[in-house]
Amino acid sequence: SRLSERKRDRLIENFVAVTTTCTVEKLVDIHRNTAVCFYTRLRKVTAEDMEKASPFAGEIELDESYFGGVRKDKRGRDAVEKS
Repeated sequence: SRLSERKRDRLIENFVAVTTTCTVEKLVDIHRNTAVCFYTRLRKVTAEDMEKASPFAGEIELDESYFGGVRKDKRGRDAVEKS
């Protein structure tokens, strides 16, 4: 990017600190759209690195499971006895 190294470093610091782009705009003295584009690029790079570091590759098979207890009382349409 055309940003100076100092501004890029400050943007990365604020990205890690989860600072909003509106706040970064004032802190780093750049336009909000520049901060949005830079944050978007950082998110893409981070996602790509996380995907490469993932132990899962290719097709993954999962089994469907249900965890939880049994409900104590009847619910739904059959809950009320017809007289």
